[in-house]
Amino acid sequence: MGYLRNFEDDVFISYAHLDDDQLVSETCGWVAQLHEDLERHLRQKLPGGDRIRLWRDDEIRKYEDFTSKILRRIPNVAIILLVSSPVYFSREWCDKELEAFCRHAHNRLGIKVDEEKVRIFKVEKRAVDREQLPKDLKVNSSYKFHAAIPPGARNDYVLRPKFGGDYFVAYYQRVEDLSDDLAKMLLTMRSLEEGQPEPASTAVYLAEVTSDLRSERDVISRDLKAYGYTVLPGSELPNEVHSLKEQVRGYLNRSVLSIHVVGNEFGIVPEGEAEKSKQWIQHDLAIEREQNGAFERLLLIPKSTSPQNPRQRNFIDYLCKDETVQNGAEYVESVQQLKEVLEKTLRKTKEASQSSKAERPQKKPRKGNDPVRVYIICDSADRGSENLLALKRKLLSSGCEPLLAVEDQDERLALEEHIENMKLCDAAMIYYGKGSQKWYNTKLMDFRKYLRKQSVLAKAIYIVPPITPEKAELETLEAMILRSPDADSLPPLNDFLNRLKA
Repeated sequence: MGYLRNFEDDVFISYAHLDDDQLVSETCGWVAQLHEDLERHLRQKLPGGDRIRLWRDDEIRKYEDFTSKILRRIPNVAIILLVSSPVYFSREWCDKELEAFCRHAHNRLGIKVDEEKVRIFKVEKRAVDREQLPKDLKVNSSYKFHAAIPPGARNDYVLRPKFGGDYFVAYYQRVEDLSDDLAKMLLTMRSLEEGQPEPASTAVYLAEVTSDLRSERDVISRDLKAYGYTVLPGSELPNEVHSLKEQVRGYLNRSVLSIHVVGNEFGIVPEGEAEKSKQWIQHDLAIEREQNGAFERLLLIPKSTSPQNPRQRNFIDYLCKDETVQNGAEYVESVQQLKEVLEKTLRKTKEASQSSKAERPQKKPRKGNDPVRVYIICDSADRGSENLLALKRKLLSSGCEPLLAVEDQDERLALEEHIENMKLCDAAMIYYGKGSQKWYNTKLMDFRKYLRKQSVLAKAIYIVPPITPEKAELETLEAMILRSPDADSLPPLNDFLNRLKA
């Protein structure tokens, strides 16, 4: 039994053995590396994640092995993850694995767990023509582990962390995205096992884009998910116009906001449509959705956009000059501007939504003699620093109780205590000293994940030397920024403490 009680294995990785290729500088094959990275990420992201079970057949298959080992095991697999490539779909065993999983999944819970979450995940190691995919693979999107690096390069290359630089960053960003979605799927399935419905979240429609803007869409999608929103569509849209419109209307009706990123490329004109691209049709349907009220529309058209395609020029002229389009829309020219507008828009939307519902129960108020609990999240390398000790003394002298996680315990207990401290605290602070930027990003994600659902008096990012370029440029609307002038001195804490007293 793995993480899910009703399944023996949580994730089965299906792949062609030729895709587990290994370069001279690598210590293991490509699929083996992905397996290891996903398992580590899922253990960290799931409560009780030490029970997670990922499985793949790492031996060259013979017919008797396939029958005895794979076909008997697949019925008890919760999720199948395909490493998709042209060679994958040319292998008989790969087709049989997918067919066997789909057959048993249809009879046990179904391919779709809810309207969006599909139990088939597709890692695209190399590009595959969508029209050549089996029917069950057309219902979900791909996690593309190939890219043109640097941007504008003529060919896509497989992302390998050993290449370093942009390849390293792009590879692990996709691992992060994939593991996030796998974790959410497993949590949803676990809730169903326990008879507990998953809490509903607000949906945002993030329109499909052309290939040149895929990275920008990925950034926006990650931010929305980090804020706790459901991002639609959760799968690739069909290329037939009637099915396309039907699906998009359904997604928009569930959403409070649509975001459209438009650039130089015109995009695909779906079958049955004479002139308009999929991007144009999605925007037209968003205007249609606006007529029903309680809906916002955001358009990102990068400042550098200068399309050569006359049809795309017409589309952008329409977006920028037509009064019907401009009425009710907000325009931005960069992802950063979009983030700023997005936060305000979503906050306004959420407040309007909450005001129309019954008031939710709030966290039990502290008694008058209880101290204000401030949870300090710090890297283990900072635990003995004089600056941190001085901060604790300052909080204690101000009537606050500093909380720190206990050291020297296993990962599962540490994660459970971390989550419990998040729930108990009245205020929280990320102590950003010797921790890496990746460590900081993880803790900021925890702010979004655990603190957005409860009322806390204050949140702060406490920046301590050594100062890196990333620290020097760090700005966020998530929390107060407190900068220590040097390793021995405390920053001004009056604003933070005043919020706690209030």
